[in-house]
Amino acid sequence: MLSEKVLLQELSWPEVRDLQAAKPVIIIPTGAIEQHGPHLPFEVDSRIAEKLAEAVARKVRPNVPILVTPVVSVGASGEHMSFPGTLSLSADAFMVVARQILGCLIQHGFDHFFFLNGHGGNEEALKLVARTVREEHEVIIAASSYWQLAREEIRSVRESPGGGMNHGGEEETSLMLFLRPDLVNMAVAEANPLRWRSSYLVGNYAQDPPVAFGRKRSDIAPMGHNGDPTLASSEKGRRLFEAIVEAVAHFVKEFHKWRLDQMTSADQERP
Repeated sequence: MLSEKVLLQELSWPEVRDLQAAKPVIIIPTGAIEQHGPHLPFEVDSRIAEKLAEAVARKVRPNVPILVTPVVSVGASGEHMSFPGTLSLSADAFMVVARQILGCLIQHGFDHFFFLNGHGGNEEALKLVARTVREEHEVIIAASSYWQLAREEIRSVRESPGGGMNHGGEEETSLMLFLRPDLVNMAVAEANPLRWRSSYLVGNYAQDPPVAFGRKRSDIAPMGHNGDPTLASSEKGRRLFEAIVEAVAHFVKEFHKWRLDQMTSADQERP
């Protein structure tokens, strides 16, 4: 009988051995320890990714065998290093960590992996890891940031214009007010529009900006965050969290059925 526990760190090795035959999806949450403005703690990205992964796993567990690894807390956050307290791995070092974690799990007989990411600076590295590890092993690896899987759900809750609700703005502040309100200081929260403005640099949850450019966070946001965190609320955070869990769970249930020689979707309407 499979354990009802979903967190790897809570299992014993015989319980993990028993889970191998069920071919579970392994969720690897990834985040960052970086500044998010004067009103939020450094753990925002890691906390959100960790809690989303656990909630998704518990939601799909009755139908999908699943296991969640400990969150990879430190990510590629070099652009934030001008703000004291930020911890960062280089992109190369972050990819080594991700590959090493995959290597351990592949050696243990698992073959379905999903990086559930909570930090934008990790995205390109995770995509490259997914592609290069597949070249070496007969495994299937997916990688996505939660906001990419829940674009419409997030858009339905937002009040902020444009893309300015994520890094320390309305969305992340609301999620933290829901998850860890004791760590949010709304007394110092204020709108902080980005300094650089160009149609070539504007993106949103449905579409990346047409041009990528090298910059530090302090170049575009002297206080470290963007958007308007004063629009955030715990209730909005609850709605966001539940909607994101639903959207990510939808993907995980389909992903469990994917095979290297056949990928079909029961829902062609989602992007």
